[in-house]
Amino acid sequence: MESLITRIDAAIGDSTEVRNLLMEALALKDAEKYVNHIFQQAALHGDHATYQLILPEVFKHPRKYWLQVGRAIDSAFARKDRAMAEDIVQMVIAQAKYPVKAMAVCGELREPLTAACYTNDATLVTLVLDHIVKTREETMKWPRQGGWPATNMHIESVHNICQKSLLDGLTAAVGNKYDSITAIILPVFLECFPKESHDLIDEVPDSAFNSMSRAQCLKLDPQSQADFVAKRILQRLRRGNQETEAFDLRLPAGEQVFEAHKDVLAYWSPYFATPSKCDWGDEFSAATIAAMIDFAYSGSFKRTTETMDDLKPLAEAARHFMIHRWGLEISLSMLYLRSAEWKADSSD
Repeated sequence: MESLITRIDAAIGDSTEVRNLLMEALALKDAEKYVNHIFQQAALHGDHATYQLILPEVFKHPRKYWLQVGRAIDSAFARKDRAMAEDIVQMVIAQAKYPVKAMAVCGELREPLTAACYTNDATLVTLVLDHIVKTREETMKWPRQGGWPATNMHIESVHNICQKSLLDGLTAAVGNKYDSITAIILPVFLECFPKESHDLIDEVPDSAFNSMSRAQCLKLDPQSQADFVAKRILQRLRRGNQETEAFDLRLPAGEQVFEAHKDVLAYWSPYFATPSKCDWGDEFSAATIAAMIDFAYSGSFKRTTETMDDLKPLAEAARHFMIHRWGLEISLSMLYLRSAEWKADSSD
């Protein structure tokens, strides 16, 4: 008599026969083995009828089948069967109702994300990436929402798995020079993990940064990014503005009025997100406003004075306009001048 496995293999494509064999398998002590096999064969051969038949049985006890779920996703991605891949991913993400399963969910989606990056398939990358980020966001809410007692260990584990998943995908995209894929993952990675893996981000070509939308650029906090990352995002914003050459912000300073691009200044500070705020009378001189604009467009503070009194108005402007990185560089310049004064006094 033929083994049950052999009969299942022969029946793939005939959902009625598979249903009969499934009922036979479920009556056995080792039913799990046969459920796994049917699931894998359905995914491997793209048999949607059998897949729909076996899926409810698999997700009755998902913890038994996590390994097989991952393999099934990989099989669907390998055939670029988006319908099946998306369906399995959505079933997986639905299991993330508490931290233990969220850890498993992120783990199962890590390899599919990398595989989608290697195949340069933007649709599949976006699909899996959205689910990974959603799982991470939901996990971060658990301690505040109450309910299942999420522990710091679970939260940290989900955070780390998400980081590794995005880093693997980004590494694959950068290594294969898939700028369109890099541009999908990069802004998400920078937003979620701004201080990690700067060595890799430094290898990202300018063309990938340039593919990021302005909306994506403006979501990123320049204060949390490495200096070279903040400047490359600024470069992207500036390049877009140079193409349009449209100033949309007027900055008064005494009798002078400076023009600038709102999104460039808003990148550094939320103060400029509301144009009506740009009215401060004679509080700041034209030289101070000019220095602020110069920093906003260059990302660097160019010290042109040797006196503390000249730096104090700039420091006050940095506080008023909430441009923290500019304020930090001004403070470092003030510290340098104070140090020079102390050395001069000591020598006397």
